[in-house]
Amino acid sequence: MMKIHLKVNEVRQLQDLTVSLKKASGSYMYREKFKKNGINPMNLKQINEIEYFPFTTKADLKRYSFEERLAVSLDQVLRIHTSSGTSGIPTAFGYTAQDLMEWRNNLTMVLSAMGFNRNDTVLFPAPLGLPTGLGYLPAFESVGALLLPTGPGRTSGLQIPALLGEFGVKPNALCCLPSYLFRISETAIKEGINPKDLGIRKIQTGGEAFTPETKRKAEAVYNARLFEGYGLSEAWGGPSVASSADNSDDLTVWEEYFLIEIIDPVSLKVLPPGEEGELVITSLKKDAHPIIRYRTGDLTKIVFSHSNEYRPLKKIAKIKSRLDDLVKVKGVQLYPMDFEAVLNGFDSWNGEFEVILNEKDGKEEVTVNLEAESPPEYLQTGIQQALKEKLNITCSINVVDQGILPRAKGKTKRIKDMRVSSKPLANDKDSFN
Repeated sequence: MMKIHLKVNEVRQLQDLTVSLKKASGSYMYREKFKKNGINPMNLKQINEIEYFPFTTKADLKRYSFEERLAVSLDQVLRIHTSSGTSGIPTAFGYTAQDLMEWRNNLTMVLSAMGFNRNDTVLFPAPLGLPTGLGYLPAFESVGALLLPTGPGRTSGLQIPALLGEFGVKPNALCCLPSYLFRISETAIKEGINPKDLGIRKIQTGGEAFTPETKRKAEAVYNARLFEGYGLSEAWGGPSVASSADNSDDLTVWEEYFLIEIIDPVSLKVLPPGEEGELVITSLKKDAHPIIRYRTGDLTKIVFSHSNEYRPLKKIAKIKSRLDDLVKVKGVQLYPMDFEAVLNGFDSWNGEFEVILNEKDGKEEVTVNLEAESPPEYLQTGIQQALKEKLNITCSINVVDQGILPRAKGKTKRIKDMRVSSKPLANDKDSFN
């Protein structure tokens, strides 16, 4: 099994950054961006000089074609994956033989740090197509785990039978989106099965922002340990950038592969450790499509950081939310996790909810639809008061039976803004969109 490195050599990191900048210069996109900003990437002498380089945004990735972003010849590309496409048309990224090797090594480190090994049988109800879920397969093989890649959907007809051992082995671990964890558990309960009796003892999840309370709830539902991973297709895919590596909610950054910064999304200035802002990522080992100072749109902060030649890896806080999930309601700025944090205070809530924003006669209306077992009157009053007290907004509460709300096939969009007057909060010029 691969040795887990929990320290980074900043001298080697600088060398890798220099190589990555040189590779990026091989693409038309970065040649144009560097030239426009009067930057010679070969002049970089210190890691913090990356601050002088231009940002890369989602708009850049859509503006330039696949080949204009490519830093190698097309005949070196062995595989193509895409982003999830939750905010529009998916963006494609190429993978060379070196990319596939490093991606496997990176994810093997992540899974090893979470404790996955040859004693684990993992149910993997996640997409294995163009999005980057396929990267998990060789990594799980590297740690020696037995993998059941069932793919998404068919919760009752496929996932539950697989969890019960009907395919010859009984999984003791799960790897899927947070929202799907609760879909599996509610389906099991409907079929008269206590989720605790499924024998799941280890969960790897990510891809959606969720509160620490939701993490505790999932662990209690399954009587399992939950590990969180953070990654994105623009970087590589899977939980490749940062992940659980100890008992805290903080995420260890895999700095052998990625350089991170936290910036103020308005001023674009780099923020010191402890201050919350937008996560920016620079790849250190990507071959086909290097990424330089990519604005992720994800909100977090550095919670642990030291500076010396051979130091422990940095840690970031759980991702709070995405900037493009931010809505302004009745003068209050809110994220989906703000609603989730309030709903977690009610035990009978099953984890499913949606927030609908509308306008009527010039006034904003907020409706929260949620699934729960308790009598609607009890929940409606309690949740309405809690939202008023904690978020300072008045909402209509609609409690429905379990299974009524629509289930997304991929990442769940919690807030649906139907207001005609709503506009993006980000500046188009430097937008992460």
